This record gives sequence, C-alpha cells and structure tokens, in this order.
Amino acid sequence: MIAEVALNLPLRRTFDYRLPAKEAEQVLPGSRVIVPFGTRLRAGIVVGLKPTSPLPAARLKTIQRGADAATLFAPELLDFTRWIAEYYFCGWGEVLEAALPSGMGVRFRTRYRWHAQPPPSALEGLSPRARTFLGQADEWDASQWNRLAEDPADRQWLWRQLRPGGLVEARYEYAGLKARQRTERWVLPTTTAAPPPGRRNAKRETRREIILRVLRQEGEVPIGRLKALMKDPGAVLRQLAREGSVALVERPLEQRSAVAMPPPEPFLPLNPEQQTAYAAIEGALEQEAYRGFLLQGVTGSGKTEVYLHAVRAARARARSCLLLVPEIALTAAIVDRFRSRFGAEVAVLHSGMGEGERFDEWNRVREGRATIVIGPRSAVFAPLKNLGLVVVDEEHDTSYKQDEAPRYHGRDSAMLRALRNNAVVVLGSATPSMEAERNVALGKLTRLRLHRRVEDRPLPRVDILDLRATPRQPGCAIFTRPLVEALRETLLRREQAIVFLNRRGYGNLVRCTLCEETLVCANCTITLTYHQAQQRLLCHRCEFARVLPERCPACNGEGLQVVGLGTERIEQEIATLFPTARLLRMDSDTLRRRGELERMMAAIRGRRYDVIIGTQVLSKGHDFPYITLVGAVLADVSLNIPDFRAPERTFQILTQMAGRAGRGERPGRVLIQTYNPQHYSLLAVRGHDTEAFAEAELALRAARNAPPFAGQVMLWVSASKPAAAEKLGGRLARRLRSAAREGVAVLGPAEAPIRKLNNRYRWMILLRAPSVAPIQRLLRSVFDGPRFGIGVKERVTVDVDPYNLL
Repeated sequence: MIAEVALNLPLRRTFDYRLPAKEAEQVLPGSRVIVPFGTRLRAGIVVGLKPTSPLPAARLKTIQRGADAATLFAPELLDFTRWIAEYYFCGWGEVLEAALPSGMGVRFRTRYRWHAQPPPSALEGLSPRARTFLGQADEWDASQWNRLAEDPADRQWLWRQLRPGGLVEARYEYAGLKARQRTERWVLPTTTAAPPPGRRNAKRETRREIILRVLRQEGEVPIGRLKALMKDPGAVLRQLAREGSVALVERPLEQRSAVAMPPPEPFLPLNPEQQTAYAAIEGALEQEAYRGFLLQGVTGSGKTEVYLHAVRAARARARSCLLLVPEIALTAAIVDRFRSRFGAEVAVLHSGMGEGERFDEWNRVREGRATIVIGPRSAVFAPLKNLGLVVVDEEHDTSYKQDEAPRYHGRDSAMLRALRNNAVVVLGSATPSMEAERNVALGKLTRLRLHRRVEDRPLPRVDILDLRATPRQPGCAIFTRPLVEALRETLLRREQAIVFLNRRGYGNLVRCTLCEETLVCANCTITLTYHQAQQRLLCHRCEFARVLPERCPACNGEGLQVVGLGTERIEQEIATLFPTARLLRMDSDTLRRRGELERMMAAIRGRRYDVIIGTQVLSKGHDFPYITLVGAVLADVSLNIPDFRAPERTFQILTQMAGRAGRGERPGRVLIQTYNPQHYSLLAVRGHDTEAFAEAELALRAARNAPPFAGQVMLWVSASKPAAAEKLGGRLARRLRSAAREGVAVLGPAEAPIRKLNNRYRWMILLRAPSVAPIQRLLRSVFDGPRFGIGVKERVTVDVDPYNLL
C-alpha cells in the first residue's frame, strides 16, 4: 500500500510513501508518521491510503515509523481541514499542524559519529574539554556537543568535518513527542483471588495480606494508594498477578494541573426576549439539521445565559458543543460560568496553557470525557464527536482571523464545521459584522434580537466631545474639561471609571525638533513607540528595542521630543489630576504574566481600583458592576487607519466600550473625544443605533464593490532587497492579468503602507471578484501550472478574505 502524507510545509500538495508491512495495521488515515524528507526526518499526517502511486517505485521512500498509538484525526476532521487548506490556499499539512495542540509536537535530534577512527592530528585546535570527549566517544548528539563546545573554533571544526570528505557524519533521529498521555497503574481484584491464609499469633500483616485486604474493602485502587501503605509493593503485585489474584492495568491520569471547579450554580430564568431566542435555537436542535442564527443583543442583554441554556439542550440530546471566544483574555471568565453549570464536561483549549495541560485537555475531548469545548479560534479544530451546537461569541471580533499560515477565519470555519455536522451555529454580538448582516439579508442566518439589558437596566448616555471646540483642562491638553469633571464626580460618588485609548506605551512618536528626523525601527518602516516604564523605544511589529538616545542620531542635536499619546501617558496625567485615585493600567504590557488578567479582573470587581486605563482588552465582554463612566480619549485612533473596515471597527469597539458602563444598579455615562464628531460611525454609537450604522456602511461597501459584496484575496510580495520585491510584484501582476478570467480584477502592484517589515521589503496585489471562487481558480492556474519562479530570498503570501491591509 501507498500512504499519502501531508507535511507541515508551505506546499499545496501531499507526498507518497511506501507503507512497510510491519506498520500496515497501525498506519491509518488520520495517524501521524515519521518520514524521510530530503536529508532529514519530518512528522506528517497520513491523509489517505491507495494501492498505487503515479510516481515510479524507485522514487518512493518508505515510512520510517508511526509516531502515535492511535489516529489523531477522525475522517470528519480530515475532510474539514482539507477544505480549510483549499479555501485559504495553503498547505494541508499546515492546517493539520495548527489543529494539534502544541504538546503534540514531535521532537527530533541530530547525532554525529565518525566515518572512521580519527587520527590524533584531526583533533588539534580543539578546546581541551572537546578534545578529551571526542577522543573517547564513538558517537554523540547535538545537545552534548553544544554543552562541550565552549569555543567558536570547536563549532567551526565540526562544520568542517561534516563537509564531503570530512571525518564526521550527521544522522537525524526521531526523539519522541513533546508531551505524552500520562497514565498510572491500577490494581484490580480478580474473581479467582483467594483470601490470605490465616496465621497464628501474627503481630502484623504482611504486604500480601495488606494488598488483598485493601482490594476486598475498596475494590480497584491506583498503585499510589498501596505505596502510601507500604514500601515497594511492586514485587508482591507482580507475584499476585502471576498467580491470577490481581490484574494490573494502565489508566489515563486526569489533568496535570487540577482545576478547582467553581461552586454549582442554577440556570437563571430567561426573560421573554431571551426565551424567544432560546426557543428558536432549541427547535433547530430538535431537527438535527444545520441552521444558522445571529443572536444580536445590546451589551449586557444576557446572551451568555442563552448560550448556557442552548448547551444544556444540546447535551440533553447527547450532542457535543463548541464555544469560540475571540481571545484568551475572555476564556477564564466564561469558563467559570460554564463549569458552574456543567462541571468536568467542560474542556478549555488555548495557547496560553502549558503544553502538557493542553495535551491532557485535548485527550479528554478526543476520548469523549469532555463534551463541551471553550477556546479561541484554534478550538474550531477540537476533536469533538457528534457535534450538535457551535457558538461564536463576539463574532465581529477581528481576532478570529489568523495573521499567520494557515490564515483562516475562526468564525467562517466554525460555520462550515457546523454545516458538515448537521449542527446548529449561533453567532453572538452586540455589533454584528457586515458579513453577518449580509448573510441575514441573504437568508443564510436568522436574526434573534435582545433589545433590552437584563433587569431592564438603561443603556448608558453617550456624549461626543468635539476636540476642536470643547475647552481643554488647564495644564493638560489631553483631556477636555467635561471629561475631567465627569471623572471627578465619579470618584466623589466612590464609583469606578474606565479611560480608554487603543494605543499602548507613553508616546507613539519620537522626533527631533531641530532637524525633523523621526526615530524608526531598524527592521521596519515604523516609528518607534516610547515606553516609559521600560525606558525603551519599541517597535510594536517586530519587538525591536533600543534605549532613547540623548542626542538625535541624524543631527547630533539635543532636540529629541516624545509626542503622541499612549496608555502610559494617560496614566501619568490622571495621577497628576487625581493624586489620591487608585489607578490600574491594562494593556498588553501589563498583562504579560500568566494569570495577570484574572487577577486584575478580580481586583476591579473587588473595587480595589478607582480608574482603569486600558486598550481594547477592556471592551471584550467583561462585566464590571461598579463602572459608571467610560471616557474615550481619542476616537480617531482607529477611525483614521487606511482601511475600508476602519468605520466598522471604530463603531464596534466604541459600542463595546460603552457597554462596560452602567451594568450594575447605577446608570452609566460615556464621553467620546474626537476631531470628527459628525462621522456616521460615532453618531451611531451615540444613538446605540446598530441598524443605522449597518445601513450606511453596507451602502458604502456596495457602492465601492467591497466585501461582503465581493471576494478579495491579498498577495503580499516580499524580498530582502527593495528592487527585488518591486520586480517580483510586477512579474506576478503581469502573470495574473494574463490569466485572469471570470471578472477577476487585478489591482496593483503597489508598495505596502508598511514598506519594510522584519527586514523584508513588501509590495501588495489585491485580487477582487464577485466571489472568492474565481480568484482561487486563477491562483491555481498561476501557482500550480507552469512554474512561476520565486527566488530563495523572495516570498509570496496569499491571504484569502484579508483583514490586515497594512
């Protein structure tokens, strides 16, 4: 038999390998194998078996071994990942690799050995430690050598000996998995177990008697239970097993880090709007056929409670459930709510977990011990069986789109997986995406509305402050007087406030007042942001860092000035205005440590802080009952981005931020500072008018033939030299235009807005058509047909349905 193997490579093809007879029973579609590829070994997933290959038998290599005891992908997941690879124009192996938790990674090692015993002269020039070691070793691995090779000359010596004609050869070996299923031994009594023989005048029990007594009293027990009672029970257990008195079995251990379950909570009664939405979802679950819903509810309307009731209805029908959240930041809060209702049935999958912990959770799902999965976009690949309900919370969030290969969209992929499993999908949002709005208009989704907040709490009042006309706070040009007065009143009432600016750091620009030079990243054409807490300049794209120089690098003058705004500067200004206020800054700089977000959330709910300064991380579904004021310092930060989605993102993030205010017993207020107070997105935020915004935005998109009324694919062309990138972009654009059919428009090439990123110069080509399908056919004809030459240092990246246009 021939095995068709998908490798984690940016290649849109699979590879055929001979299947050795000894592996024939273990290697099945969905299993992982170790195969030779070039001069190295790689791990791949078997995606099919066939009797023959179109390649000559002499060219086929043989699978070296299977890597796992069981298949990792069910047929349903194999088909699903293949669709992802085809739609998003990437390698099937890349998608399969993304579908596995990081703990499932495979380790390899390099081992070295002599071709022949080296003469003493061959070791001359080495450090004493390396010379002594090599004089005694027949073979060694790379980790040993790295510890020994103190001198760069030692490393150069090895590279010289590895060349053709050298004394050393390298061998690449499989070294096992990064994480394994943990097991423990259990002792089971058998029906043939005989009672221990009686002994006269016995002062204490023997180990054999203790074991048999414990088994009679407790039944099957883990071997750790017996080790707590005696020293080294292994020899006695092996003897009992040989006699047939006990049986020894291996069983999987539970999670590596024991999860403290929250106390059980009852399901809350639904109000009439919630009940209507839930009834529609429950009715669809009863039909056991695909159905899509858009659950649109204002912030604080109780969408999560509807999710909980829907999951209970799906579990009552023995169907598993998948809940996607946009970011890891949201996972902890929603997991507690679900575990308080469903206990250990809930599994969590996200990249913030340790490798072993995530591996254990993934195994619980694969084995059916967990039937409800919660996680960000990668959880769409969870190995759930009999999937019945898929929920995508905050479906509008751009975090669902992955920026690296495979560049899939979690929301769209979740909808497809629900379709393939005859499951019900629910997209939830207070500010639906334009794609969701369009799908409602086309009848692909049914809208369910929650117009009111829980307990009929009022939505916050929103005021827009024109920065061109509103008086500023004396001595502080950042804040207007109405915002400062609102903060003062909030603090006097002992309530909490949020001050929002979607830009971290202290100042986003450092320039010289003498020569007008701006400090930019050494690797990117991006201005460096000054971070006062670290006393460093940082690039927010490649993490390049440098100390703020005392003099301008261009003119050597002392005119360097930090300008612009960031959360650090906002924190400093508020501390000056309100020195007794307790301040907390929440952005990606302060949330680096694991568990920091949960600690901060608990502190906010415990009223240990008065003013919270933060970025969009604060907008994502958090419930703060004592927040009564939200101030947006500069709404234009997101509005002025050169992207057709900028108004939509501005409306969504400001509406979500406004939704943090007034969720408790006291009403809320929102103040938005802007230089563009008449923009339709801000007016819609002020009126809490989602319908008006969607109508205006969709009309503009239709007039411009932009998504969701058209399909788009962005091609990013990059090279290490600017002329090479420009030349490659021109060649590719000409090739695309010559092959374009079916109404595909080729726009560009144009230099990317961020011209250089990570030391690569970038050009962009935008492909647009009535749908993505004809663009995909064009791409296949160009890249899968006669070879389109791409140099070693050149790169073409395909992004289907792009969200990042910079």
